[in-house]
Amino acid sequence: MGIVTLLRRISRTALVFAAVAGGLYFHNPAPLAAEDVHVLYTELLRDGVAADGLVDYRRLQTDARLSRYIAQLQETNPDTIADADARLAFWLNVYNAFTLKLIRDHYPVESINDLHCLNSIYIGTVLGCVVWKTWEFPIHGKLYTLDFVEHQIIRRDWRDFRVHAALVCAAKSCPPLRTEAYEGPRLNAQLDDQMRRWLADPEKNRYDAAAHTFYISKIFDWFEGDFVTPSRTLLQAILPYLPAETQTLLKENPAGARIRYAYYDWSLNQQP
Repeated sequence: MGIVTLLRRISRTALVFAAVAGGLYFHNPAPLAAEDVHVLYTELLRDGVAADGLVDYRRLQTDARLSRYIAQLQETNPDTIADADARLAFWLNVYNAFTLKLIRDHYPVESINDLHCLNSIYIGTVLGCVVWKTWEFPIHGKLYTLDFVEHQIIRRDWRDFRVHAALVCAAKSCPPLRTEAYEGPRLNAQLDDQMRRWLADPEKNRYDAAAHTFYISKIFDWFEGDFVTPSRTLLQAILPYLPAETQTLLKENPAGARIRYAYYDWSLNQQP
């Protein structure tokens, strides 16, 4: 075993031990109930996130509720959440809450890309050292990364393209961060609403009727396979969530509508 591998294993073991040992000396909040109650997180989001989804990271630096909610997530065993919608809501909240924690812990930063190796998403992607893959955190004694939560849990287990409207990676071109937690009993309506809000934002998605061209988020390009099936085009997948006026224009002239992918702004999704 190489020294790098050995040190990495020691570091991971120490992180898990620290998370478990902390419960022996400090009071830990009760884990989230299986019925999927995220009241504390909703309170935090309502105070720290604007209607347009931009985040007040300065406020988060002194808001103890984020750490308390993170502790609740870490104490929760997701395998005990029997309801599928409640379990998906849990993992969506994990991804977004830990992203907030990641930015808060390194704030001020201009972009989440500043946290990749050599501060570059391109180099980080080639070398496999983007922060989504390298930063680890424990949930119920097991280590996860944001990349694993997104691709090996949420996308793999649910195969619902609407999750792309709910996952927010701290960039301006991401979908808007919701001002409430995701919760199982309301999840279907929340995901539909997120798709509509995202597609109605002209800064991220817009239809040019004169040019018969739809300029949409690069996310639809990166994850095209989640939206397209042998019997469904990308436009057909998102059409029900578009503003009513755009739907009417596209239905009147569906043939030949061009799709162009908009520039992706990785600047931090922070309030001015």
